[in-house]
Amino acid sequence: NVVGAPDMRIELGAEIELLPYDTVLISSDGLLDNLHIEEIIEYIRKGSLEVAARGLSETASRRMREPEEGAPSKPDDLTFVLYRQNPPKRGKKTN
Repeated sequence: NVVGAPDMRIELGAEIELLPYDTVLISSDGLLDNLHIEEIIEYIRKGSLEVAARGLSETASRRMREPEEGAPSKPDDLTFVLYRQNPPKRGKKTN
């Protein structure tokens, strides 16, 4: 809602070096309002990002439509990006 607003402020922290297989998730509150952090971690901690993204999307969307007892549920927009650092190619030096 505030993108482009004159009073918008963006803070940048220190750089974090990603190691092979580290995974980064950037998401709207539509994901965090419909899944517990532990559930999100379980989806993305292993396996392909395509499978993880599908699982996150399907679970959050379902909970928005059909609330489950004991599970978070709040209709909202759902946007996220997943990125995983690939291991270096064998035989090539990295800096």
